[in-house]
Amino acid sequence: MRRAGFGLGGALLMLIGLGFLTVAAWIALAEARDTQFAAMVLGFGYIGLGALVAALGSRRPRYVAPAPGPFGLSTGGLGAAFAQGFGAGAATRTAMRR
Repeated sequence: MRRAGFGLGGALLMLIGLGFLTVAAWIALAEARDTQFAAMVLGFGYIGLGALVAALGSRRPRYVAPAPGPFGLSTGGLGAAFAQGFGAGAATRTAMRR
C-alpha cells in the first residue's frame, strides 16, 4: 500500500512538472516565433510521444524457450517438477531402507 501511494504521488508530481514544462516551452516558442507555431510544435510533440507510447504498449513480449538441461529436459516447468518429484521419491526410498 505504501509503495503504491508513493508511486501515485510521484506520478502526480511528474504530471504537474510536465504542465510547468509545457507552459515554459509555450512561452519560449511563442517569443521565438508566434503562438500558432508554439501550439503546432507542442501539439505534434505530444501526439508523437503518445503514438510512441501506444506503439510500445501494444508490443507483445517475445517468448524465449528455456534452454535444455541435462538429458534434454527443460530447466523449468514440467521437466523441473518431474525431476524434483523423482529426487524426492529416491530420497524417501533411501530413508525407508535404513
